[in-house]
Amino acid sequence: AISDAHKIFASRHVDSTSESCPVYVVLIEQPGERNRFDQDILREKIFSRSSVISVRLSLQEIAANARIDEKSRNLYLPINNTTSCIASVVYFRAGYSPNDYPHEDCWKARHILESSTAIKAPSAVYQLLGAKKIQQILYNRSILEKFVQNTHDVELLHGVFAAQYSLSNADSSSVEEIVSMAIENPDLFVLKPQREGGGNNLYGSKLKAALESFTGDERAAYVLMERIHPISVENVLIREGIPYKGAMVGELGAFGVFLGDCVSGETLFNRTAGYLLRSKLAAVEDGGVAAGVAVLDSPILVDE
Repeated sequence: AISDAHKIFASRHVDSTSESCPVYVVLIEQPGERNRFDQDILREKIFSRSSVISVRLSLQEIAANARIDEKSRNLYLPINNTTSCIASVVYFRAGYSPNDYPHEDCWKARHILESSTAIKAPSAVYQLLGAKKIQQILYNRSILEKFVQNTHDVELLHGVFAAQYSLSNADSSSVEEIVSMAIENPDLFVLKPQREGGGNNLYGSKLKAALESFTGDERAAYVLMERIHPISVENVLIREGIPYKGAMVGELGAFGVFLGDCVSGETLFNRTAGYLLRSKLAAVEDGGVAAGVAVLDSPILVDE
């Protein structure tokens, strides 16, 4: 998908006058990035399939060195003392946590990236679409029907949604009733902030204590979701060479890639792109692979 996006960018935004300036893919990383190995596999795949070179840069480096051409709006980045490159695709491997924006220069960098012609994966708008608040809004059947016209498809989608509730008084007059229900039955719900990466959700007694102490504004920053209780299986996971045996639960996610023209509204591609299975001990309430709780896993398909 990144290679395809690079080709589309080059065909639309790079003309003969730019031939002396190479066009690269840019990976946004955290300063002192520790998670380089899977990124290097991706970079190698991009190069082997399409001969496209990728470079790593932090938001701080973008703020200090990037410039946008006033006419073309292309994003130029220095790659050494004498040469610059045009950024075709900006792939964010950082920028999802408030910790990635410790000072104003990081916000400046994000503004530079969003203002350029470079294809963002994801753009700020698309990143916000992944927020828990959007999931909660789409649980509303009347909202879902605005985007899915087929009634049968609406039923299929809504049938697998966990119930989600806004905790903002501006959205509903029944918030106090919903909060009381969660306080009385904390093990039936999850309290979710607008965060990614694991380790931020509240369960059980922590959920109850939070709802009892939050101000209205603090509470409105969260979404209350019906807790999913997946089937567990006996298995073994290994972390840092140490095996852990016990009841495990898995989370299977399907990847999708989408590229659209925000000016014309044209969909350039929209397809599936693999999956990711994460497993963790059933007793662990929250946290993913990066949080040090879950591990990457592989599914085994069996007959019922």
